[in-house]
Amino acid sequence: MAVATTNEPLKHEIGDYTEYPVAESETIYEGVAVGDNGSGYARGLEAGDAFLGHCVSEADNSSGSTGAIDVRVLCGRYKLQVTLASVAITDKGKNVYMSEDSTYTLTEGSNSIIGIVHRYVSSDTCVIECHCLSSDVVNHEHTGATDGGALTSPHITTSLEDANGKTWLGQTAISSAVEYVHVINAASGGDPSITVAGTGTNINLELAGKGSGGVLLGDDESLIFGTDSDATILYDETTDNKLEITCSNGISLSGALTADSTLAVTGIATFTAEPVLNGGIQVADDEAITLGDGDDATILYDETTDDKLEITCANGITITGNTTISGTFDAGTSCEADAYSVGGSAGVDFSGSVSTMTTVKGIVTAAA
Repeated sequence: MAVATTNEPLKHEIGDYTEYPVAESETIYEGVAVGDNGSGYARGLEAGDAFLGHCVSEADNSSGSTGAIDVRVLCGRYKLQVTLASVAITDKGKNVYMSEDSTYTLTEGSNSIIGIVHRYVSSDTCVIECHCLSSDVVNHEHTGATDGGALTSPHITTSLEDANGKTWLGQTAISSAVEYVHVINAASGGDPSITVAGTGTNINLELAGKGSGGVLLGDDESLIFGTDSDATILYDETTDNKLEITCSNGISLSGALTADSTLAVTGIATFTAEPVLNGGIQVADDEAITLGDGDDATILYDETTDDKLEITCANGITITGNTTISGTFDAGTSCEADAYSVGGSAGVDFSGSVSTMTTVKGIVTAAA
């Protein structure tokens, strides 16, 4: 249908009436949909207008100024029999839109929503339930708290749908529910949050995938713990495809740890159970492995100073098994071994120089 040029008496059921000032140079015909022109004045509805109702008596302001006359409209919540192209008997409950004052459609696009399909009548004909701007049940596209469409505690029975009528958020009602999800927005530079609210004290927020699916975090995205970002978990896909766990105050693992690939530690890591490291342990240059709760002993690769491995202990170092040292061996404090072997295979084998040995139990030299 085209824009109306004649009166079209309405076939309607119930409803209320009100009046709106008409925009300048507008004629609104009986029976057509009335829209808000964006400045608070009525006109024959155009795509995107807020829906005000249906005109019940022609309002001719074609020669008048803005607001010179009022148009009387059927408003509130009411039903109309209309022509709706391609409507089907299965379309009950679908949103109805208008692209102009006399053209009804099921296509959203940039059109104005005016109500829903109430009942199928025949081919291209149905009864629609109109929800106009002044209705107590508003069903139009909301643009702000002042557009007449602000909702307070609306009841959503099953789901919210997108522009294609597909569910994007579903919910399951719990009759005795008291705990719920609370969403908080933020000012510029702030962090929006999703939290648990309700009557309970210590309530978890559960995230779960479907079936064997899990909770997916994108590459190079971090899980951040603490309000001051005290700890993070990051899968660094860009740099080295490694999982990085960092904490400003160290990391404590209280259960058994099995690492099938290299375990790289850049800070302090505390193991309260024996770790199984099938891929070895990698410590960054100039970072130490500290043993004992009082830093009693350390193992450090000093890359900055002299590229040496340094093993220090406040009470000395005891070597009880066969050991091969292929580089310079410096013993700054007492160093005890069951036996030393130079050029042999038993005890401690020095193929490099021995610079300092303050305590020696015995040296065994293999026969020539």
